Amino acid sequence: MSWICAELEFGSLFSYRIPNFSPSFALSSPVPGPSAVRMSLVSTAIEVTGSVDFGKELFDLVKKARLEIEPPQGVAISKVLIRRLKKKKGKDALERTFGIREYVLFDGPLRLFLNIENQSQRIKQILLNLRRIGTTDSLVFCRKLSEEEPDFGNCLRKLEDNPLQLGNFSRRLVLPLNEINKEVTFDQVNIYARRSTREKPFIQGLYVFPLIMIKKGENWVIYEKVPFEK
Repeated sequence: MSWICAELEFGSLFSYRIPNFSPSFALSSPVPGPSAVRMSLVSTAIEVTGSVDFGKELFDLVKKARLEIEPPQGVAISKVLIRRLKKKKGKDALERTFGIREYVLFDGPLRLFLNIENQSQRIKQILLNLRRIGTTDSLVFCRKLSEEEPDFGNCLRKLEDNPLQLGNFSRRLVLPLNEINKEVTFDQVNIYARRSTREKPFIQGLYVFPLIMIKKGENWVIYEKVPFEK
């Protein structure tokens, strides 16, 4: 097994709504969650090869692969008032409303680390073909690939797997993110599959970010990456 490191550059502002937050008040995670990263690899694989069967095969591989996410050195988040079209309850008509949405801007690349059992060359090719992760506004390109182990002090930590004392992360960002349930199948996450019941393929966990707020305004905040203590 070997580590693959991908440096991803985002081409514009983007937004990842925190799980369970209202669409009318869509606060954003500073980085895409683990499930979004994994599913983007499967989606890209199907688009590149034209083979759903290969997507299924890759899903079984990446859902269990170890994934580490390292934010860039600086992250800025701003709140924006937006106009929305909302369906009226019990009617087909749309009504105009307003909402709040957060947008993220990176100071540098996002780094993803995947520990892959096999097919590392095909994974590398898929990473090179990534064009977005999850949301349509998260346009990305892979500017560099390497075989490099992560510095775990710079990466997100799942709170339940890495219990920390309050004093160690009281200034750090802690948010819920979605991860794929390792027991589900491709058809259970495929939104186009026909099934009698709708399974819940994603599980939610609390993640501690290696980010500390350094500046804050009325509708914006700036975070800086500060590694966890070893």
